[in-house]
Amino acid sequence: MKRLCPLFLFLIFVGTISCTNSEIEFEENKVVDLTSESEARKYLGDYADMFFTATNGSMYIRTTGFGNRMRNDQEIEQGEIFARYNKVLGQEVSDRGEFVFDDLKMVYNEANGNYLPTEGSLSNEEKVEKIAPVFGKKSTVKLIRDGKVELAFEQYVPKKLVVEIPLAMAHSGSNSWSLPKSDFEIEWNKDGKNENGLLLYILWSEGSAVVKRVIRLEESGKAIIPKELFEGIPSSSAVELFFIRGSVDIKYLSEESFKFYGVAQYQITMVVK
Repeated sequence: MKRLCPLFLFLIFVGTISCTNSEIEFEENKVVDLTSESEARKYLGDYADMFFTATNGSMYIRTTGFGNRMRNDQEIEQGEIFARYNKVLGQEVSDRGEFVFDDLKMVYNEANGNYLPTEGSLSNEEKVEKIAPVFGKKSTVKLIRDGKVELAFEQYVPKKLVVEIPLAMAHSGSNSWSLPKSDFEIEWNKDGKNENGLLLYILWSEGSAVVKRVIRLEESGKAIIPKELFEGIPSSSAVELFFIRGSVDIKYLSEESFKFYGVAQYQITMVVK
């Protein structure tokens, strides 16, 4: 088996409500066109909010592992800590207080108009180290303004991903892997506490042609992916594969909306034969 890459308090509060997609419809080997919001909301559960739901404010923690054949499968990881607030959707970022994810705090930086960690700008290595404790545990999420906790809840962020694709082969002359256009098996480290399942999302583009598809899988640790995932993609094309596991919560405070999510993902470039 080829190993591709080891790698994205319960409080009662007043004046807030939670919006989640609790009714999740699983269909075995269902390939969902991500250009269709209605399909995404039907089959992807809470994950659809990551792709489609716009909110006034948001904060996310994300780790991404990259498979690079020329690095001999050495772990390459990118860490991200992000927050933003727009009083009016689509307009400039403004100050809404502190976004807190466990010990991670993002504050508005008036000098550059962005939200930054309290320490200021961090290197990628510092971000990776700082967010590492979040994965595989419950975190306390808060929104604080003028020293007052306005919103607080608990969110479980799944473990980092370890993904294996037995059929993957080294692609000659590049840093990529190759995969035949056939059904293929994937295996990953199962997270028994993750209730959201796993997404496999593919992205391919050439000129004006774009393919965005996703399959939502039970958190079983193993699945067969149908070749229909690559339908319409020419042979020898390079396709980006994203394996995504995470949690997302939409919260409302007065007339404002906020999105909080923690994501572990793994990304690989795959040439389909």
